[in-house]
Amino acid sequence: MSDEAKLPTEEEIALLPRWARVALAARCARRVLPQFARVWRDATIADQTLASTEHGELDRMIELVENAAAGLGMPTNQQAWLLSERAREIGNRAYQVGSREAGNWAKAGRPTIHSRAAFGEIAGRIATATAFALSGLAPADSNVDRRFVLFAAKDASSAIPDEYRNSIRADYTRLTDELAKNAWDDDSPIPSSVFGPLWPEGLPPGWPTEDLAQLRGIVLELHSEPDADPHLIGDAVVKLWEVANEYHMACGGGVLTIDEFKQLMPALVPVGPAAGS
Repeated sequence: MSDEAKLPTEEEIALLPRWARVALAARCARRVLPQFARVWRDATIADQTLASTEHGELDRMIELVENAAAGLGMPTNQQAWLLSERAREIGNRAYQVGSREAGNWAKAGRPTIHSRAAFGEIAGRIATATAFALSGLAPADSNVDRRFVLFAAKDASSAIPDEYRNSIRADYTRLTDELAKNAWDDDSPIPSSVFGPLWPEGLPPGWPTEDLAQLRGIVLELHSEPDADPHLIGDAVVKLWEVANEYHMACGGGVLTIDEFKQLMPALVPVGPAAGS
C-alpha cells in the first residue's frame, strides 16, 4: 500500500486543532454510512427492517457531530456518551447477527460468500466509527480524542473497498490544506463542507447512490374484487413488497419497510354508469 493510501497516523491527527479532529472523525463515519443498510440485504427480513431504523439513528448521530464541529450546537458530555453507547449497541447487534448468519450457513453446508459472512462485520464497523466520532466530543484531552479519531478512521476504512481506502487520507490532506489557508485554531469551527464531495472521482462499484439514499417513501394503491379474501390481499401486499425491496436493493438502495397498511372499505356506490343512463 502506498503512503497516500495509508490512514492518518495518531501523530498526524495530533497536529490538527480540536474541531478539525472532530470534523475528520465525523467525515469518516459519514463516508461509510450509506453501506450500513445495504449490507444487511442477506439477513432476515426482521433484521433488515431493524437495520433500516438503526441507519436513521446513526445518520442523526453523525449529523450531531458534524454540527458540533461546525459550531452549530454542542451536546452535553452525558448526551454524547449515551449516544456513543447506543451506537456501540447497534454495532454489537450487527456483529452478533453476522456471526449467527454465518453459522447458519456453515451448518447448512452452504458457502459463506463475502456478503453473507461479512455483512455483520461491515455494519458493526460503521456503527463503531460513529461511536468513536461521538466519543471525541466529550474529552478535552487531545491525547484522548485524537485516539478516538484514529479508531473512527480505522473502523471506517474497514467498510471501504481496498482500492478506495485512500479516500480517508485524501480527506486529511484537504483538511490540512484548508487549515494552512485559514490559520484555524482550537476554537475555530470546521464545517463539513471543507472536505468537498465524498467521492469526487465516482462512487465505488455497488455503492448506494445519493438519489436512492434520499428516497423517503413510496405509496402504492391496490384495487381488488369486492369479495376478495382479506388474507389473500395481505399476502399479495407482502409479496409485492418483497419484490420491490429486492429490486430497490439491487439498484443500490437500502431496505424498504412497510410503515402503514390501510385496507379501505368497499365503495358504497358501484363503479360504472348509473342505472338508466
